[in-house]
Amino acid sequence: MLTGIFHAIGISTAGTTGPKRPPRDDAEAALVEQYPRLVRLAHLILTPELGRHRRLLAAHSLVQKSLSGAGRTRSGPTVPAPRGESGEAFLWLRGRVVSAALRASRRSLRFPAWPTLPAVLGLRLFPKAGGDGEPALDRALAGVTPAVRAAFVLLLVESLAPQATARLLARSGVADPDNAVLSADRLRASVGREAESPLQ
Repeated sequence: MLTGIFHAIGISTAGTTGPKRPPRDDAEAALVEQYPRLVRLAHLILTPELGRHRRLLAAHSLVQKSLSGAGRTRSGPTVPAPRGESGEAFLWLRGRVVSAALRASRRSLRFPAWPTLPAVLGLRLFPKAGGDGEPALDRALAGVTPAVRAAFVLLLVESLAPQATARLLARSGVADPDNAVLSADRLRASVGREAESPLQ
């Protein structure tokens, strides 16, 4: 359990800096390579009250908009990081997706019925189905704040360390990231294997 760890050892998440803004072609390559992973991340952070269909469309919309802050395109070939590896461009995109999903979860979402979906062949448009455990996971996530959902997903799906999770949340505007991580750890202990199964 993580309870009390941050306060006991005095970890501070204030003033942390994230990954540098990548060139646009690096960000585009990372987005194509890691698109399903980013959509799944946004999908899990957004409130389950939206319903699976609207939440999925919202997740696609947030991920696609994450490119908007990338730098200029540079000359020369771009090679995406191998699947499953976290290159600098992916880390930057992940931070933007987490921030956007948190902002969207704090306000009333009003997405159009048919937001623009990617016109790139070969991209998976749907996160992995959660099977019987998905309703249990949705109920558990619906009962906590967006910050706790984000911490829960970053710890379990992205396998981030608690300190790294708290730093990412701090950069994303979470007022008390340490408490969000502690609450996410308590949630993990309470949901059981059935609710965790869709995250594996």
